Amino acid sequence: MKLFDKKKNRKNSNSKKWDRYHSKDILPMWVADMDFESPLCIKNALRRYIEHGIYGYHSEPKELRDTLKKYLNKKGWNIKKDWIVLTPSVGAPIYSIYDLIPKTSQIIVPTPIYLNFLKAPKHLGRKIRKLPMKTENGRLIIDFKKLLSIAKKNSWLMFVNPQNPGGTVYSKNEIKELAKIINKKNITVFSDELHCDLILKENLKHTPLGSIKEIEKNVISFYSASKTFNVPGLNCAFAVIPSDKLRGAFKKNAQGIIDDANITGL
Repeated sequence: MKLFDKKKNRKNSNSKKWDRYHSKDILPMWVADMDFESPLCIKNALRRYIEHGIYGYHSEPKELRDTLKKYLNKKGWNIKKDWIVLTPSVGAPIYSIYDLIPKTSQIIVPTPIYLNFLKAPKHLGRKIRKLPMKTENGRLIIDFKKLLSIAKKNSWLMFVNPQNPGGTVYSKNEIKELAKIINKKNITVFSDELHCDLILKENLKHTPLGSIKEIEKNVISFYSASKTFNVPGLNCAFAVIPSDKLRGAFKKNAQGIIDDANITGL
């Protein structure tokens, strides 16, 4: 626990979090950026890269896709390595996904939600259908009955699992209930699963939406180490897209607009 007992002054360190407000009376809790140092293994990996002394164009580490496959296998999802698409973040791909959706398609966005899911459609001229979430036993969850009633065939759904900003960890049964609706209405889902390793209660477990076989090819899932290990500044994330058609469309749409994942993050 020494890692979490160490106080670190981040002012005058080019910290986006701390530079926004200069008043001593304001606690900058507006962004998911912890004030704890990252683990020693991460610092050592960065030191090895820095000490090499040459910072040229890079390729992905050979063992990376095997590592990511093992990571998701532990969560109950046996993916194929060619389903993985590396990206520098999740923020930019949200814009790319909205741009990929036909303007005539219904886009359902449960609210409240991570701000870029609401900023991107405005920027790209896309209309969204907000679906207010409901509170049930102190948990903020999607209203599945309402979703079923409003969803048109071939709609798109923006999903965050665990939920951001509500913090809800969806149960396996809830994920299966959502999967039934997705299957029935042939909904395509963008599933932001960045916070899946920050579950504190031992009786709760993260279930990847894409791990439900019946809807596997309907889901574009995003992951990153940025939240868990506090490395958002290293610019690295990855998508898992089982559908060849969706994966090809996403890569084509992102080409020349979304850069490669950063080597320090990889």
